[in-house]
Amino acid sequence: MNEVELYRAYTPAPLYADLGQGLIKVYFNEQSKEVTVPLMDEDAEPQQATEYTAWHVDVTPDYSHIISSIVRSKYSQDDVEAILCNHVEGRIEDEYDDLVAWRSMARNVASQVMKALGKVV
Repeated sequence: MNEVELYRAYTPAPLYADLGQGLIKVYFNEQSKEVTVPLMDEDAEPQQATEYTAWHVDVTPDYSHIISSIVRSKYSQDDVEAILCNHVEGRIEDEYDDLVAWRSMARNVASQVMKALGKVV
């Protein structure tokens, strides 16, 4: 992935957060895993918790801008061009399938955000 911020907490990431000045922080690609929580009291029993991780980008609340920002968080323009050229030439189909899946996830996230903002897509 390109330089994007990471959200990590013991609660799921919100769909988006209003940053003011016409920007929102959009959270995507959330994953979770069980982790052992470090305790300050050495006599206490270690506890298990669910840790949530998500990437996020700051973007204007616009459907196409959200999609583009999420796609660019993983793929540069050069990457996309190389993947598309390889696809046309019939090479490295896994990369193309991954790009298509990432774009589909980005469209899904953008649709959810726009719906939550009360905007029609």
